[in-house]
Amino acid sequence: MTKHPITTRQFAIWSALISLAFALLLVVPPLFILPIYAANFVIMPRPIPRQPVTLRHLLVALALLGLAAALIAWLVTHPSPEREAWERSFSAVFRSPAFAAPLWLCFLYLGYRRWRGKTPEQRELRQEPDPP
Repeated sequence: MTKHPITTRQFAIWSALISLAFALLLVVPPLFILPIYAANFVIMPRPIPRQPVTLRHLLVALALLGLAAALIAWLVTHPSPEREAWERSFSAVFRSPAFAAPLWLCFLYLGYRRWRGKTPEQRELRQEPDPP
């Protein structure tokens, strides 16, 4: 499962943010990613945000950010009718409640499993020795 299960408070806040994200997906699709990012920070184990960022992680993050900026700039400066038609059809499927509702339920189920999950150490303590 996971080495770091989350607390009840983290799960409640995470669930509210995920629900907000999928509500935004149906109404304003570009904004739905913001609560997803916030939800990931909510369920992050305590020691991780306090660790210093290594130079390698910083360079990878900057490279990915630069790649995303270059891709967005290229897409904005090179419009095409085929791309616009594809975006409209993709957006229609992605914004559909038939797609969003099962995905939302899947997210909540996986979050629930992490909340109720036991650490490997807790699982080892509960195992009884085999009878002779």
